[in-house]
Amino acid sequence: MRSINKYDIRQGINLYYIRDDKYKTTSMTLYLNRPLSREEATKNALLSKVLSRGTRKYNTISDINTHLEELYGTLYNFDVSKKANIHSLHCSVSNIADKYTGENITAESARLMLDFVFDPYLVEGSFCKEYVEGEKQNLKDDIDAIINDKRSYANMRVIEEMC
Repeated sequence: MRSINKYDIRQGINLYYIRDDKYKTTSMTLYLNRPLSREEATKNALLSKVLSRGTRKYNTISDINTHLEELYGTLYNFDVSKKANIHSLHCSVSNIADKYTGENITAESARLMLDFVFDPYLVEGSFCKEYVEGEKQNLKDDIDAIINDKRSYANMRVIEEMC
């Protein structure tokens, strides 16, 4: 039996929970929708990368990976996309269905996903400077490398010319 549930967490923040008994996994995605503007686009892209680097409880990639392994190899992903005039940051988790583990992995995966967004790793009330600087460089490198990906480059150029 398949069910899709949408939960409004806060204004502009929605959680989608998809459960389908024919699959062995459970997937959840949290969307943070923001108005698309030139001034905020880079900040939103950077925010998605910095948030993925850690939570207060799991503040290094190593800590996160160890916890994910404890959750039977749960996967998580952060991304950003645009549709019309909305910039959408997504945080997704996918885990093995609870019926195969006898444990409540789905609830723990959901907690981890919410921690990434609502309880990120902070140093003295701000994002970790090392993480921010590292992700700025990664973002710059990704932008510089797009010319080597012909399909992405062509798509970007079409959007530039049409919009």
